[in-house]
Amino acid sequence: MKYFVAVFLGIFLAQSSAFGAKAESEHPPLSEDTKKAIAQYKRAPSEANKQNLLNALNKSYDAVIAQKKEKLAQREKERDKNIDLWLNGVKRGKNPPFMNLQTDNNKGNERQIVAKAISAYNQNKSAQNESALREALSAYYEAFLEEQRAHIKETEDLRSERIAMSFERFSSDRFALSPKGEANKSANRLSVDEVLAEIIANYINVGAEMLPVNPESRVRERKFNAQINDAQKAYLQDKSAQNKAKLREAIAEAYNAALMARVQSVKSAQSKGTKGGAKLLDKMTDNAFLEEQFSELTTQRNLYGRIDRIVSFGGNTADEWTPRQKQDSLNLSTALKSGDKNATTREFNALYDKMLKAQDSHLQATKQRLDLLIDECLDLLTR
Repeated sequence: MKYFVAVFLGIFLAQSSAFGAKAESEHPPLSEDTKKAIAQYKRAPSEANKQNLLNALNKSYDAVIAQKKEKLAQREKERDKNIDLWLNGVKRGKNPPFMNLQTDNNKGNERQIVAKAISAYNQNKSAQNESALREALSAYYEAFLEEQRAHIKETEDLRSERIAMSFERFSSDRFALSPKGEANKSANRLSVDEVLAEIIANYINVGAEMLPVNPESRVRERKFNAQINDAQKAYLQDKSAQNKAKLREAIAEAYNAALMARVQSVKSAQSKGTKGGAKLLDKMTDNAFLEEQFSELTTQRNLYGRIDRIVSFGGNTADEWTPRQKQDSLNLSTALKSGDKNATTREFNALYDKMLKAQDSHLQATKQRLDLLIDECLDLLTR
């Protein structure tokens, strides 16, 4: 559990898991170089070992920034292509994916303008309305790009502070490296075939929609991680009851936001019934897609990502985890591999219905346990 705290307080403190693409985690597991540097410094806290640890932390930080810049450059390059995809989707009667997001993504004004432009175009498909719609989509995309540029700049500007915090945490008695092989146990122990029910649950958790994972759904994540981080810093500097209460409030806000988002999305999925699973069923024969979803479930994530997983699945799926309906998942896998479409549809629909009910029951139970979950998180962050 100390690893849970350490990753959160590590060098990637800036930044809900959604569905449809590989995750971009700002809190990847510690690199082997960083682990070795931490161990060396703890054994012998010399200036040379201190510098070696700082170098490892900076190298990891550089990698995070480089990844962000690479993804931003790719999105800038694909600007016109993505706007065309959105526009063509509207022409076919489908909203752009970002219009289906259940939570605020800090671009509410732009989304409203797009919604009005879509409505006007649907009423009168004139060249003028199509041009106005393209303009609205373009403005949204530019706001999205600007948000990513600002986030990268913030990450760069806060380097010194975050590196200093990381060094303080990793060199303290409060931090202990996990035993070798402890990280990501579930990924090593489980197969994709055993977690098909949880992949279905992940789809239900976002309203039975194929939504973009990055970086739209990360906005809320960054907000709550920053709030909790600030509250924890204040507490560690002054361990007063008042500061502890403020930290608990920040944790509670994150938990409540995650729960509210999931409750709304599951209700949306339930309103679509079994037919809502059709998009997912079409993807179940795509092995690359299933591997992506397995990675999305089991890759180590930051604090809010873990909070969201606890709310969504009952535990942190990157650690010790027992997936639900394992035998049903294996039955579906067998049907998929047989190539029998009727058997596949039958097994999928039965499991989909089961997970619709299971997610609703799970979220209702989570509501009752929320205070306990918040207090457990508070205990971890104040040790």
